[in-house]
Amino acid sequence: MALLVTGAMLIGELTLVASGNEGSAAAQTSGFTIQVFDYTSRWQNLVQTGVQQWDAALAYRGIRLQYVRQDPVSCEALNQPAYGISVCDFAGQGPDGWVSDGEHQGIWATEQGIELRGLVRFYRAAPSSPYADGLVCHEIGHTLQLSHAAYGTDSCMTPIPSRPSPSTEDASNALSYIPALPSVQPPQNGDHAKHDNKSKKGKKGKKGKKK
Repeated sequence: MALLVTGAMLIGELTLVASGNEGSAAAQTSGFTIQVFDYTSRWQNLVQTGVQQWDAALAYRGIRLQYVRQDPVSCEALNQPAYGISVCDFAGQGPDGWVSDGEHQGIWATEQGIELRGLVRFYRAAPSSPYADGLVCHEIGHTLQLSHAAYGTDSCMTPIPSRPSPSTEDASNALSYIPALPSVQPPQNGDHAKHDNKSKKGKKGKKGKKK
């Protein structure tokens, strides 16, 4: 897992993982919605805004993000839904200096359509905006299969986020690997990307940039 450093604060990048038959984004990005379940107490308004920004950015591809407010639950106590992106606050002592991380856990074609699973964790209270907005954009981007963009790129996926909302390039590169129908088996418990404390490069989308 690559670490992002800004002063004493770090945010994490997870490896992109996709399951099932992989199809081109252009052929498979029509008419599905990803629910984002917000269990946070300290980042609530920021998460809602971040989801709305990603939803607007992806709408032209027929991909929608739907914000769903939940009663606050810590990451440690969270019973994560099988599908959707879950966002939570870490209650205990997180990794030294870390602010947040994002994890793409899988994407499946089910009988109901395309389903995605991802997780965003916040380890401390939100810093000041626009940096906090950039962190939300960045970590949601990781759940949508994005890895880091090079410094100088017009993207919220630079190691230290350089913008508070997704760019046109971010929206184009997100979800580059989408399963083709017919349906495949839904995820089983534990069938998702694993954390790795060693530096690891994630796959990139068709137009993505290597770190």
